[in-house]
Amino acid sequence: SYESNGDGTCYVSEIRTDPSYSQSFILEIPERSPAGDIVTEIRCEPFEIHLPEYLSEKDYEEILTKLEQARDEGKITTSDITCFTSSYKLTSKGPMRYYPIVEVTPVYVGPNFDDIPPYRRAPDVKVLRVIMTHADYTLTDLKEDYDYLRDLVEQSDSENKETILESLPNFEENYGSYISEIKLPDTVKAITTESFYASCPFLTSVDLPDSLTMIPQKLFYGMRYLESVSIPNSVTEIEQDAFYKCESLLSVTLPEQLQVIGQAAFAQCFRLESVHIPDTIVRVSSGAFDGCLALKAATFGNGCYLGNSNNPYLVFWKAKDDNVQSITVHQDVKLLATGALSSQKKLKKVILPNGITEIPNSMFSRCSALESIILPDSVIGIGNNAFAYCENLTEIHLPKGLTTIGESAFLYCKKLPEILLPDSVTSIGEEAFCSCLALKSIDLPQKLTKIERRLFSNCSALESVLIPDGSVESIGSYAFSSCDSLKSIVIPGSVKKIESSAFSGAALETLVIPDSVDTIAAHAFNACDLLESIVIPDSVKYIGEYAFANCTSLKQITIPASVV
Repeated sequence: SYESNGDGTCYVSEIRTDPSYSQSFILEIPERSPAGDIVTEIRCEPFEIHLPEYLSEKDYEEILTKLEQARDEGKITTSDITCFTSSYKLTSKGPMRYYPIVEVTPVYVGPNFDDIPPYRRAPDVKVLRVIMTHADYTLTDLKEDYDYLRDLVEQSDSENKETILESLPNFEENYGSYISEIKLPDTVKAITTESFYASCPFLTSVDLPDSLTMIPQKLFYGMRYLESVSIPNSVTEIEQDAFYKCESLLSVTLPEQLQVIGQAAFAQCFRLESVHIPDTIVRVSSGAFDGCLALKAATFGNGCYLGNSNNPYLVFWKAKDDNVQSITVHQDVKLLATGALSSQKKLKKVILPNGITEIPNSMFSRCSALESIILPDSVIGIGNNAFAYCENLTEIHLPKGLTTIGESAFLYCKKLPEILLPDSVTSIGEEAFCSCLALKSIDLPQKLTKIERRLFSNCSALESVLIPDGSVESIGSYAFSSCDSLKSIVIPGSVKKIESSAFSGAALETLVIPDSVDTIAAHAFNACDLLESIVIPDSVKYIGEYAFANCTSLKQITIPASVV
């Protein structure tokens, strides 16, 4: 019920509950009364309490007395202990089991909670969080639960033991709802529990210990009431989904030693307005801040950036929108966020500053309009899927200091005719050039030790491959499978193993296997239907099944006695 103040505002004068409710629940006070007045105050005893049949009025009075005594002794904390008074109307009705209220806490929420985005909810709306429990849940039980949580993570000073927090108390009947704040002691060195949500769904504040080095994945996943968290400077990594959908989180100051922010770590934190990124950061993973609609970022040209007061352009976060055609990344950028420009279908031109050291995973994946790009000399690594499905990419300049090319880095760059790999490259991941349909020739770098799985699979125009002698020791599965134009290849004397289906379906006409090879795996040369002859050296000890199956033109093959 509402009473008008006569000035367009009103107060709640009475609240009644449906006695059929027997579990914890949220009671929402609308922003406006049915008459349209803005609700500014609650002036009533929160509820009419119905007693269980087996609980007398005297028993209930004793519970109230214990709660008030506990408040005075500092054994429990509530936001409104004045709710616990004997002035409630007490009745006993029927055989049904009813539950008295033992805590009423105001929390932030808006009208029609689930239908309104959190960042649009009016902060002055008052809502009561109502926590109900069994009538026989006494002060002693409440104290024991607090002790349980404390004892779980705390060791005596004399023992000075390090602790791993593996789980929180599994409070029965939602008793965990009593906990809104948790402070973990410095004896805790690691947390392995998946989430605080199951035990403490109404947690609003957490103080993590200075000894912690990592916040594990999903630790605060879906905790919609979490408003603040103290992250110690000892933390170097925040794992995947750690704060996913923490809808009440407004700001985060990340620790000064932080290096990695995991995938979707802060995604869907709708109300998050600001974040401090330290200079130590080395990776901001895919979707780390996706759906953070209120997050304020620095802008330059067509890009959005995250950083700190010293360098607001520290991390290139994303493009302003999905229709950008060109981007010049700010010169102060030190890090590109994973997937920052992924699926920018209209992007044709990108200028990157000198100073960045890595093109991260999926950075330009599916940028189907991108035609050419020059990587700055400072880049030493290209991540997984960095240019995957850039269907119109025809030219790329790789820097002389490049050392690694990730998995599927240039997957299905179907118009790329050539790529010059610097000798500084020591590692090329699986499928890095898979389905580069226009690629005609390539020279592999001198320091490469393995040709990975499907590296050139389905490169249908590939005619020439130079494999350096002295470093490559194995040719991976399907490495040259379905290379329809590859008629010959020189396998160097350093290769020891040709793995399964390495050349299956290739157009090889002649082949010399060096005497360094000891293993030819299953299907290695399956369906090489132009291959006419092959000599297997005495060094080979194993030939897998169907190694030369469907070689329909094969007229002669010599198998040495060394094969077992």
